[in-house]
Amino acid sequence: MQVEENANEDKIRFDTAGSERMIIDDAGNVGIGETAPAAKLVVRSTTGTNIIEAYNDGTGAATGIVFRVERATGDVFADGSFNGGGADVAEYINTSETVEPGDVIEIDPNNPGQFRKARGAMSPRVAGIKHQARCCAWRQFHSWKKRR
Repeated sequence: MQVEENANEDKIRFDTAGSERMIIDDAGNVGIGETAPAAKLVVRSTTGTNIIEAYNDGTGAATGIVFRVERATGDVFADGSFNGGGADVAEYINTSETVEPGDVIEIDPNNPGQFRKARGAMSPRVAGIKHQARCCAWRQFHSWKKRR
């Protein structure tokens, strides 16, 4: 570990095997794998591995990975609930038939990537409710994505 204080640099550097691995600069920005972080936390990997993974290694039923961002796809996985406040969850969708605001929308099994009015009560294909022009308020987006 190096602590540098002079007119040009006020930084804390963490090195291993002769290479800088982490830095805290004079603005309090932290860089892991980044020598000049431009934000409070910058994590950079050039090794092809996932950048962020969080695990629960305790004993009991709730063990294993609890959060992951996959490098190749950018997909984010979280084990647990997500609370997002008042976000707008309506998304642009393609429909295979005319739908009206208030219609219950389901995945159209005959037209991949399209949606249609739900065909009955308790349909396992239900994705959400028609909100505005070509938008839909979704229920459990990740569930329909897995079933496609």
